[in-house]
Amino acid sequence: MIARFLRHPLGVAGLVLVGIPLLAALVSLVWTPYDPTAFAPADRWLAPSPAHLLGTDAGGRDLFSVLLVGAQSTMLATLIATLIAVVIGLPLAMAAALASRRLGLLLERGIDIAIAFPTLVLAIILVTSYGASLWVSSLAIGLGGAVVIARTMLPELRGAMASPYVTLATAGGVGVIGILWRHVLPNAAPTLFIRATQLLSVAALAEAGLSYLGFGTPPPTPSWGRTLADLQSQVLVRPEVLIAPSLAITTLVIGFALLGDALRDALEPDQARRPSRSQPVSAISASTEKVPA
Repeated sequence: MIARFLRHPLGVAGLVLVGIPLLAALVSLVWTPYDPTAFAPADRWLAPSPAHLLGTDAGGRDLFSVLLVGAQSTMLATLIATLIAVVIGLPLAMAAALASRRLGLLLERGIDIAIAFPTLVLAIILVTSYGASLWVSSLAIGLGGAVVIARTMLPELRGAMASPYVTLATAGGVGVIGILWRHVLPNAAPTLFIRATQLLSVAALAEAGLSYLGFGTPPPTPSWGRTLADLQSQVLVRPEVLIAPSLAITTLVIGFALLGDALRDALEPDQARRPSRSQPVSAISASTEKVPA
C-alpha cells in the first residue's frame, strides 16, 4: 500500500505541499528572523527587502516571521479538529450501526440534521460562551466534522456488520466488542483513514475562515487567517502583500486534498477506478462549506 501511495503522483505532490507548512511550523519552534509578536510602529508597511523578505504589516511585524509562526496555529488547529471529529464521529457511527433498526434510523436522522447545522453558528456560540481561542475554534470544526465522519462511516460499519464472517463470529459466541475489534473496525479502517485525511483539507480551510472572521486564534499569536484579515486593508494599495498568506493557506488545503485522493486510490483502487455520483471530498466540503475562508 505504501509503495502504491508513493508511486502515485498526487500522493507525492500532496506530501510536498503539506511538508512545506509542516517544515515552516517546525522551524519556527526554534528560529524566526524577528519576534512575530513584537510591534514596531516605525517599521509599518515596509516593502519586501533583504531585511524583511515579505515586508511588514500595520504593526511593523515581519511578515515572514508571522507566517512561519502562523503555521503552528493552523497546523495544530487542523490536527486537533480532525482528531476530535474521528474520536466523536466513529463511536457515533458505531452506536447507530449496532442499535436496533428503529433507534439506528433515529440516530441516522439526527446525524443528518446535525450536518445541516452551520459550523459558523456553532463557533459563534462557543466563542460567546468561552472566548476566542485555538481550542474553541478546533472544537467547533471538530464537532462539525464528527457528524460528517459518522454519516460517511455508517454505511461501511453496517455493511461489515451484515457480512458473513460477522454472522459466523456471532454464531460462535463472539461478543460485540470482539466482533468490532477483530472484524468490523479492521475492515472499516481504510475508509476511516481516507475520510480523516480528506477532512484535514476542509478543517484547514475552516480554521483559516474562522480566524479570518475573528473566531480563531486571538492576537497577538499569529495565524494565517488572522494575518489575511490584518492585511486586507491593503488590497487596493499593495495587493501583493496578500499573496503570501493566501498561498500558504491554499498550499495546505490542496496538499491535504491530494493526500486524501492518493490515499483513496491506494487503499480502495477498485472504487477509485469506478465513477461515482458522490465523491467523498465534495460530500465533506458540501457539509462544511458554511465556514467561509
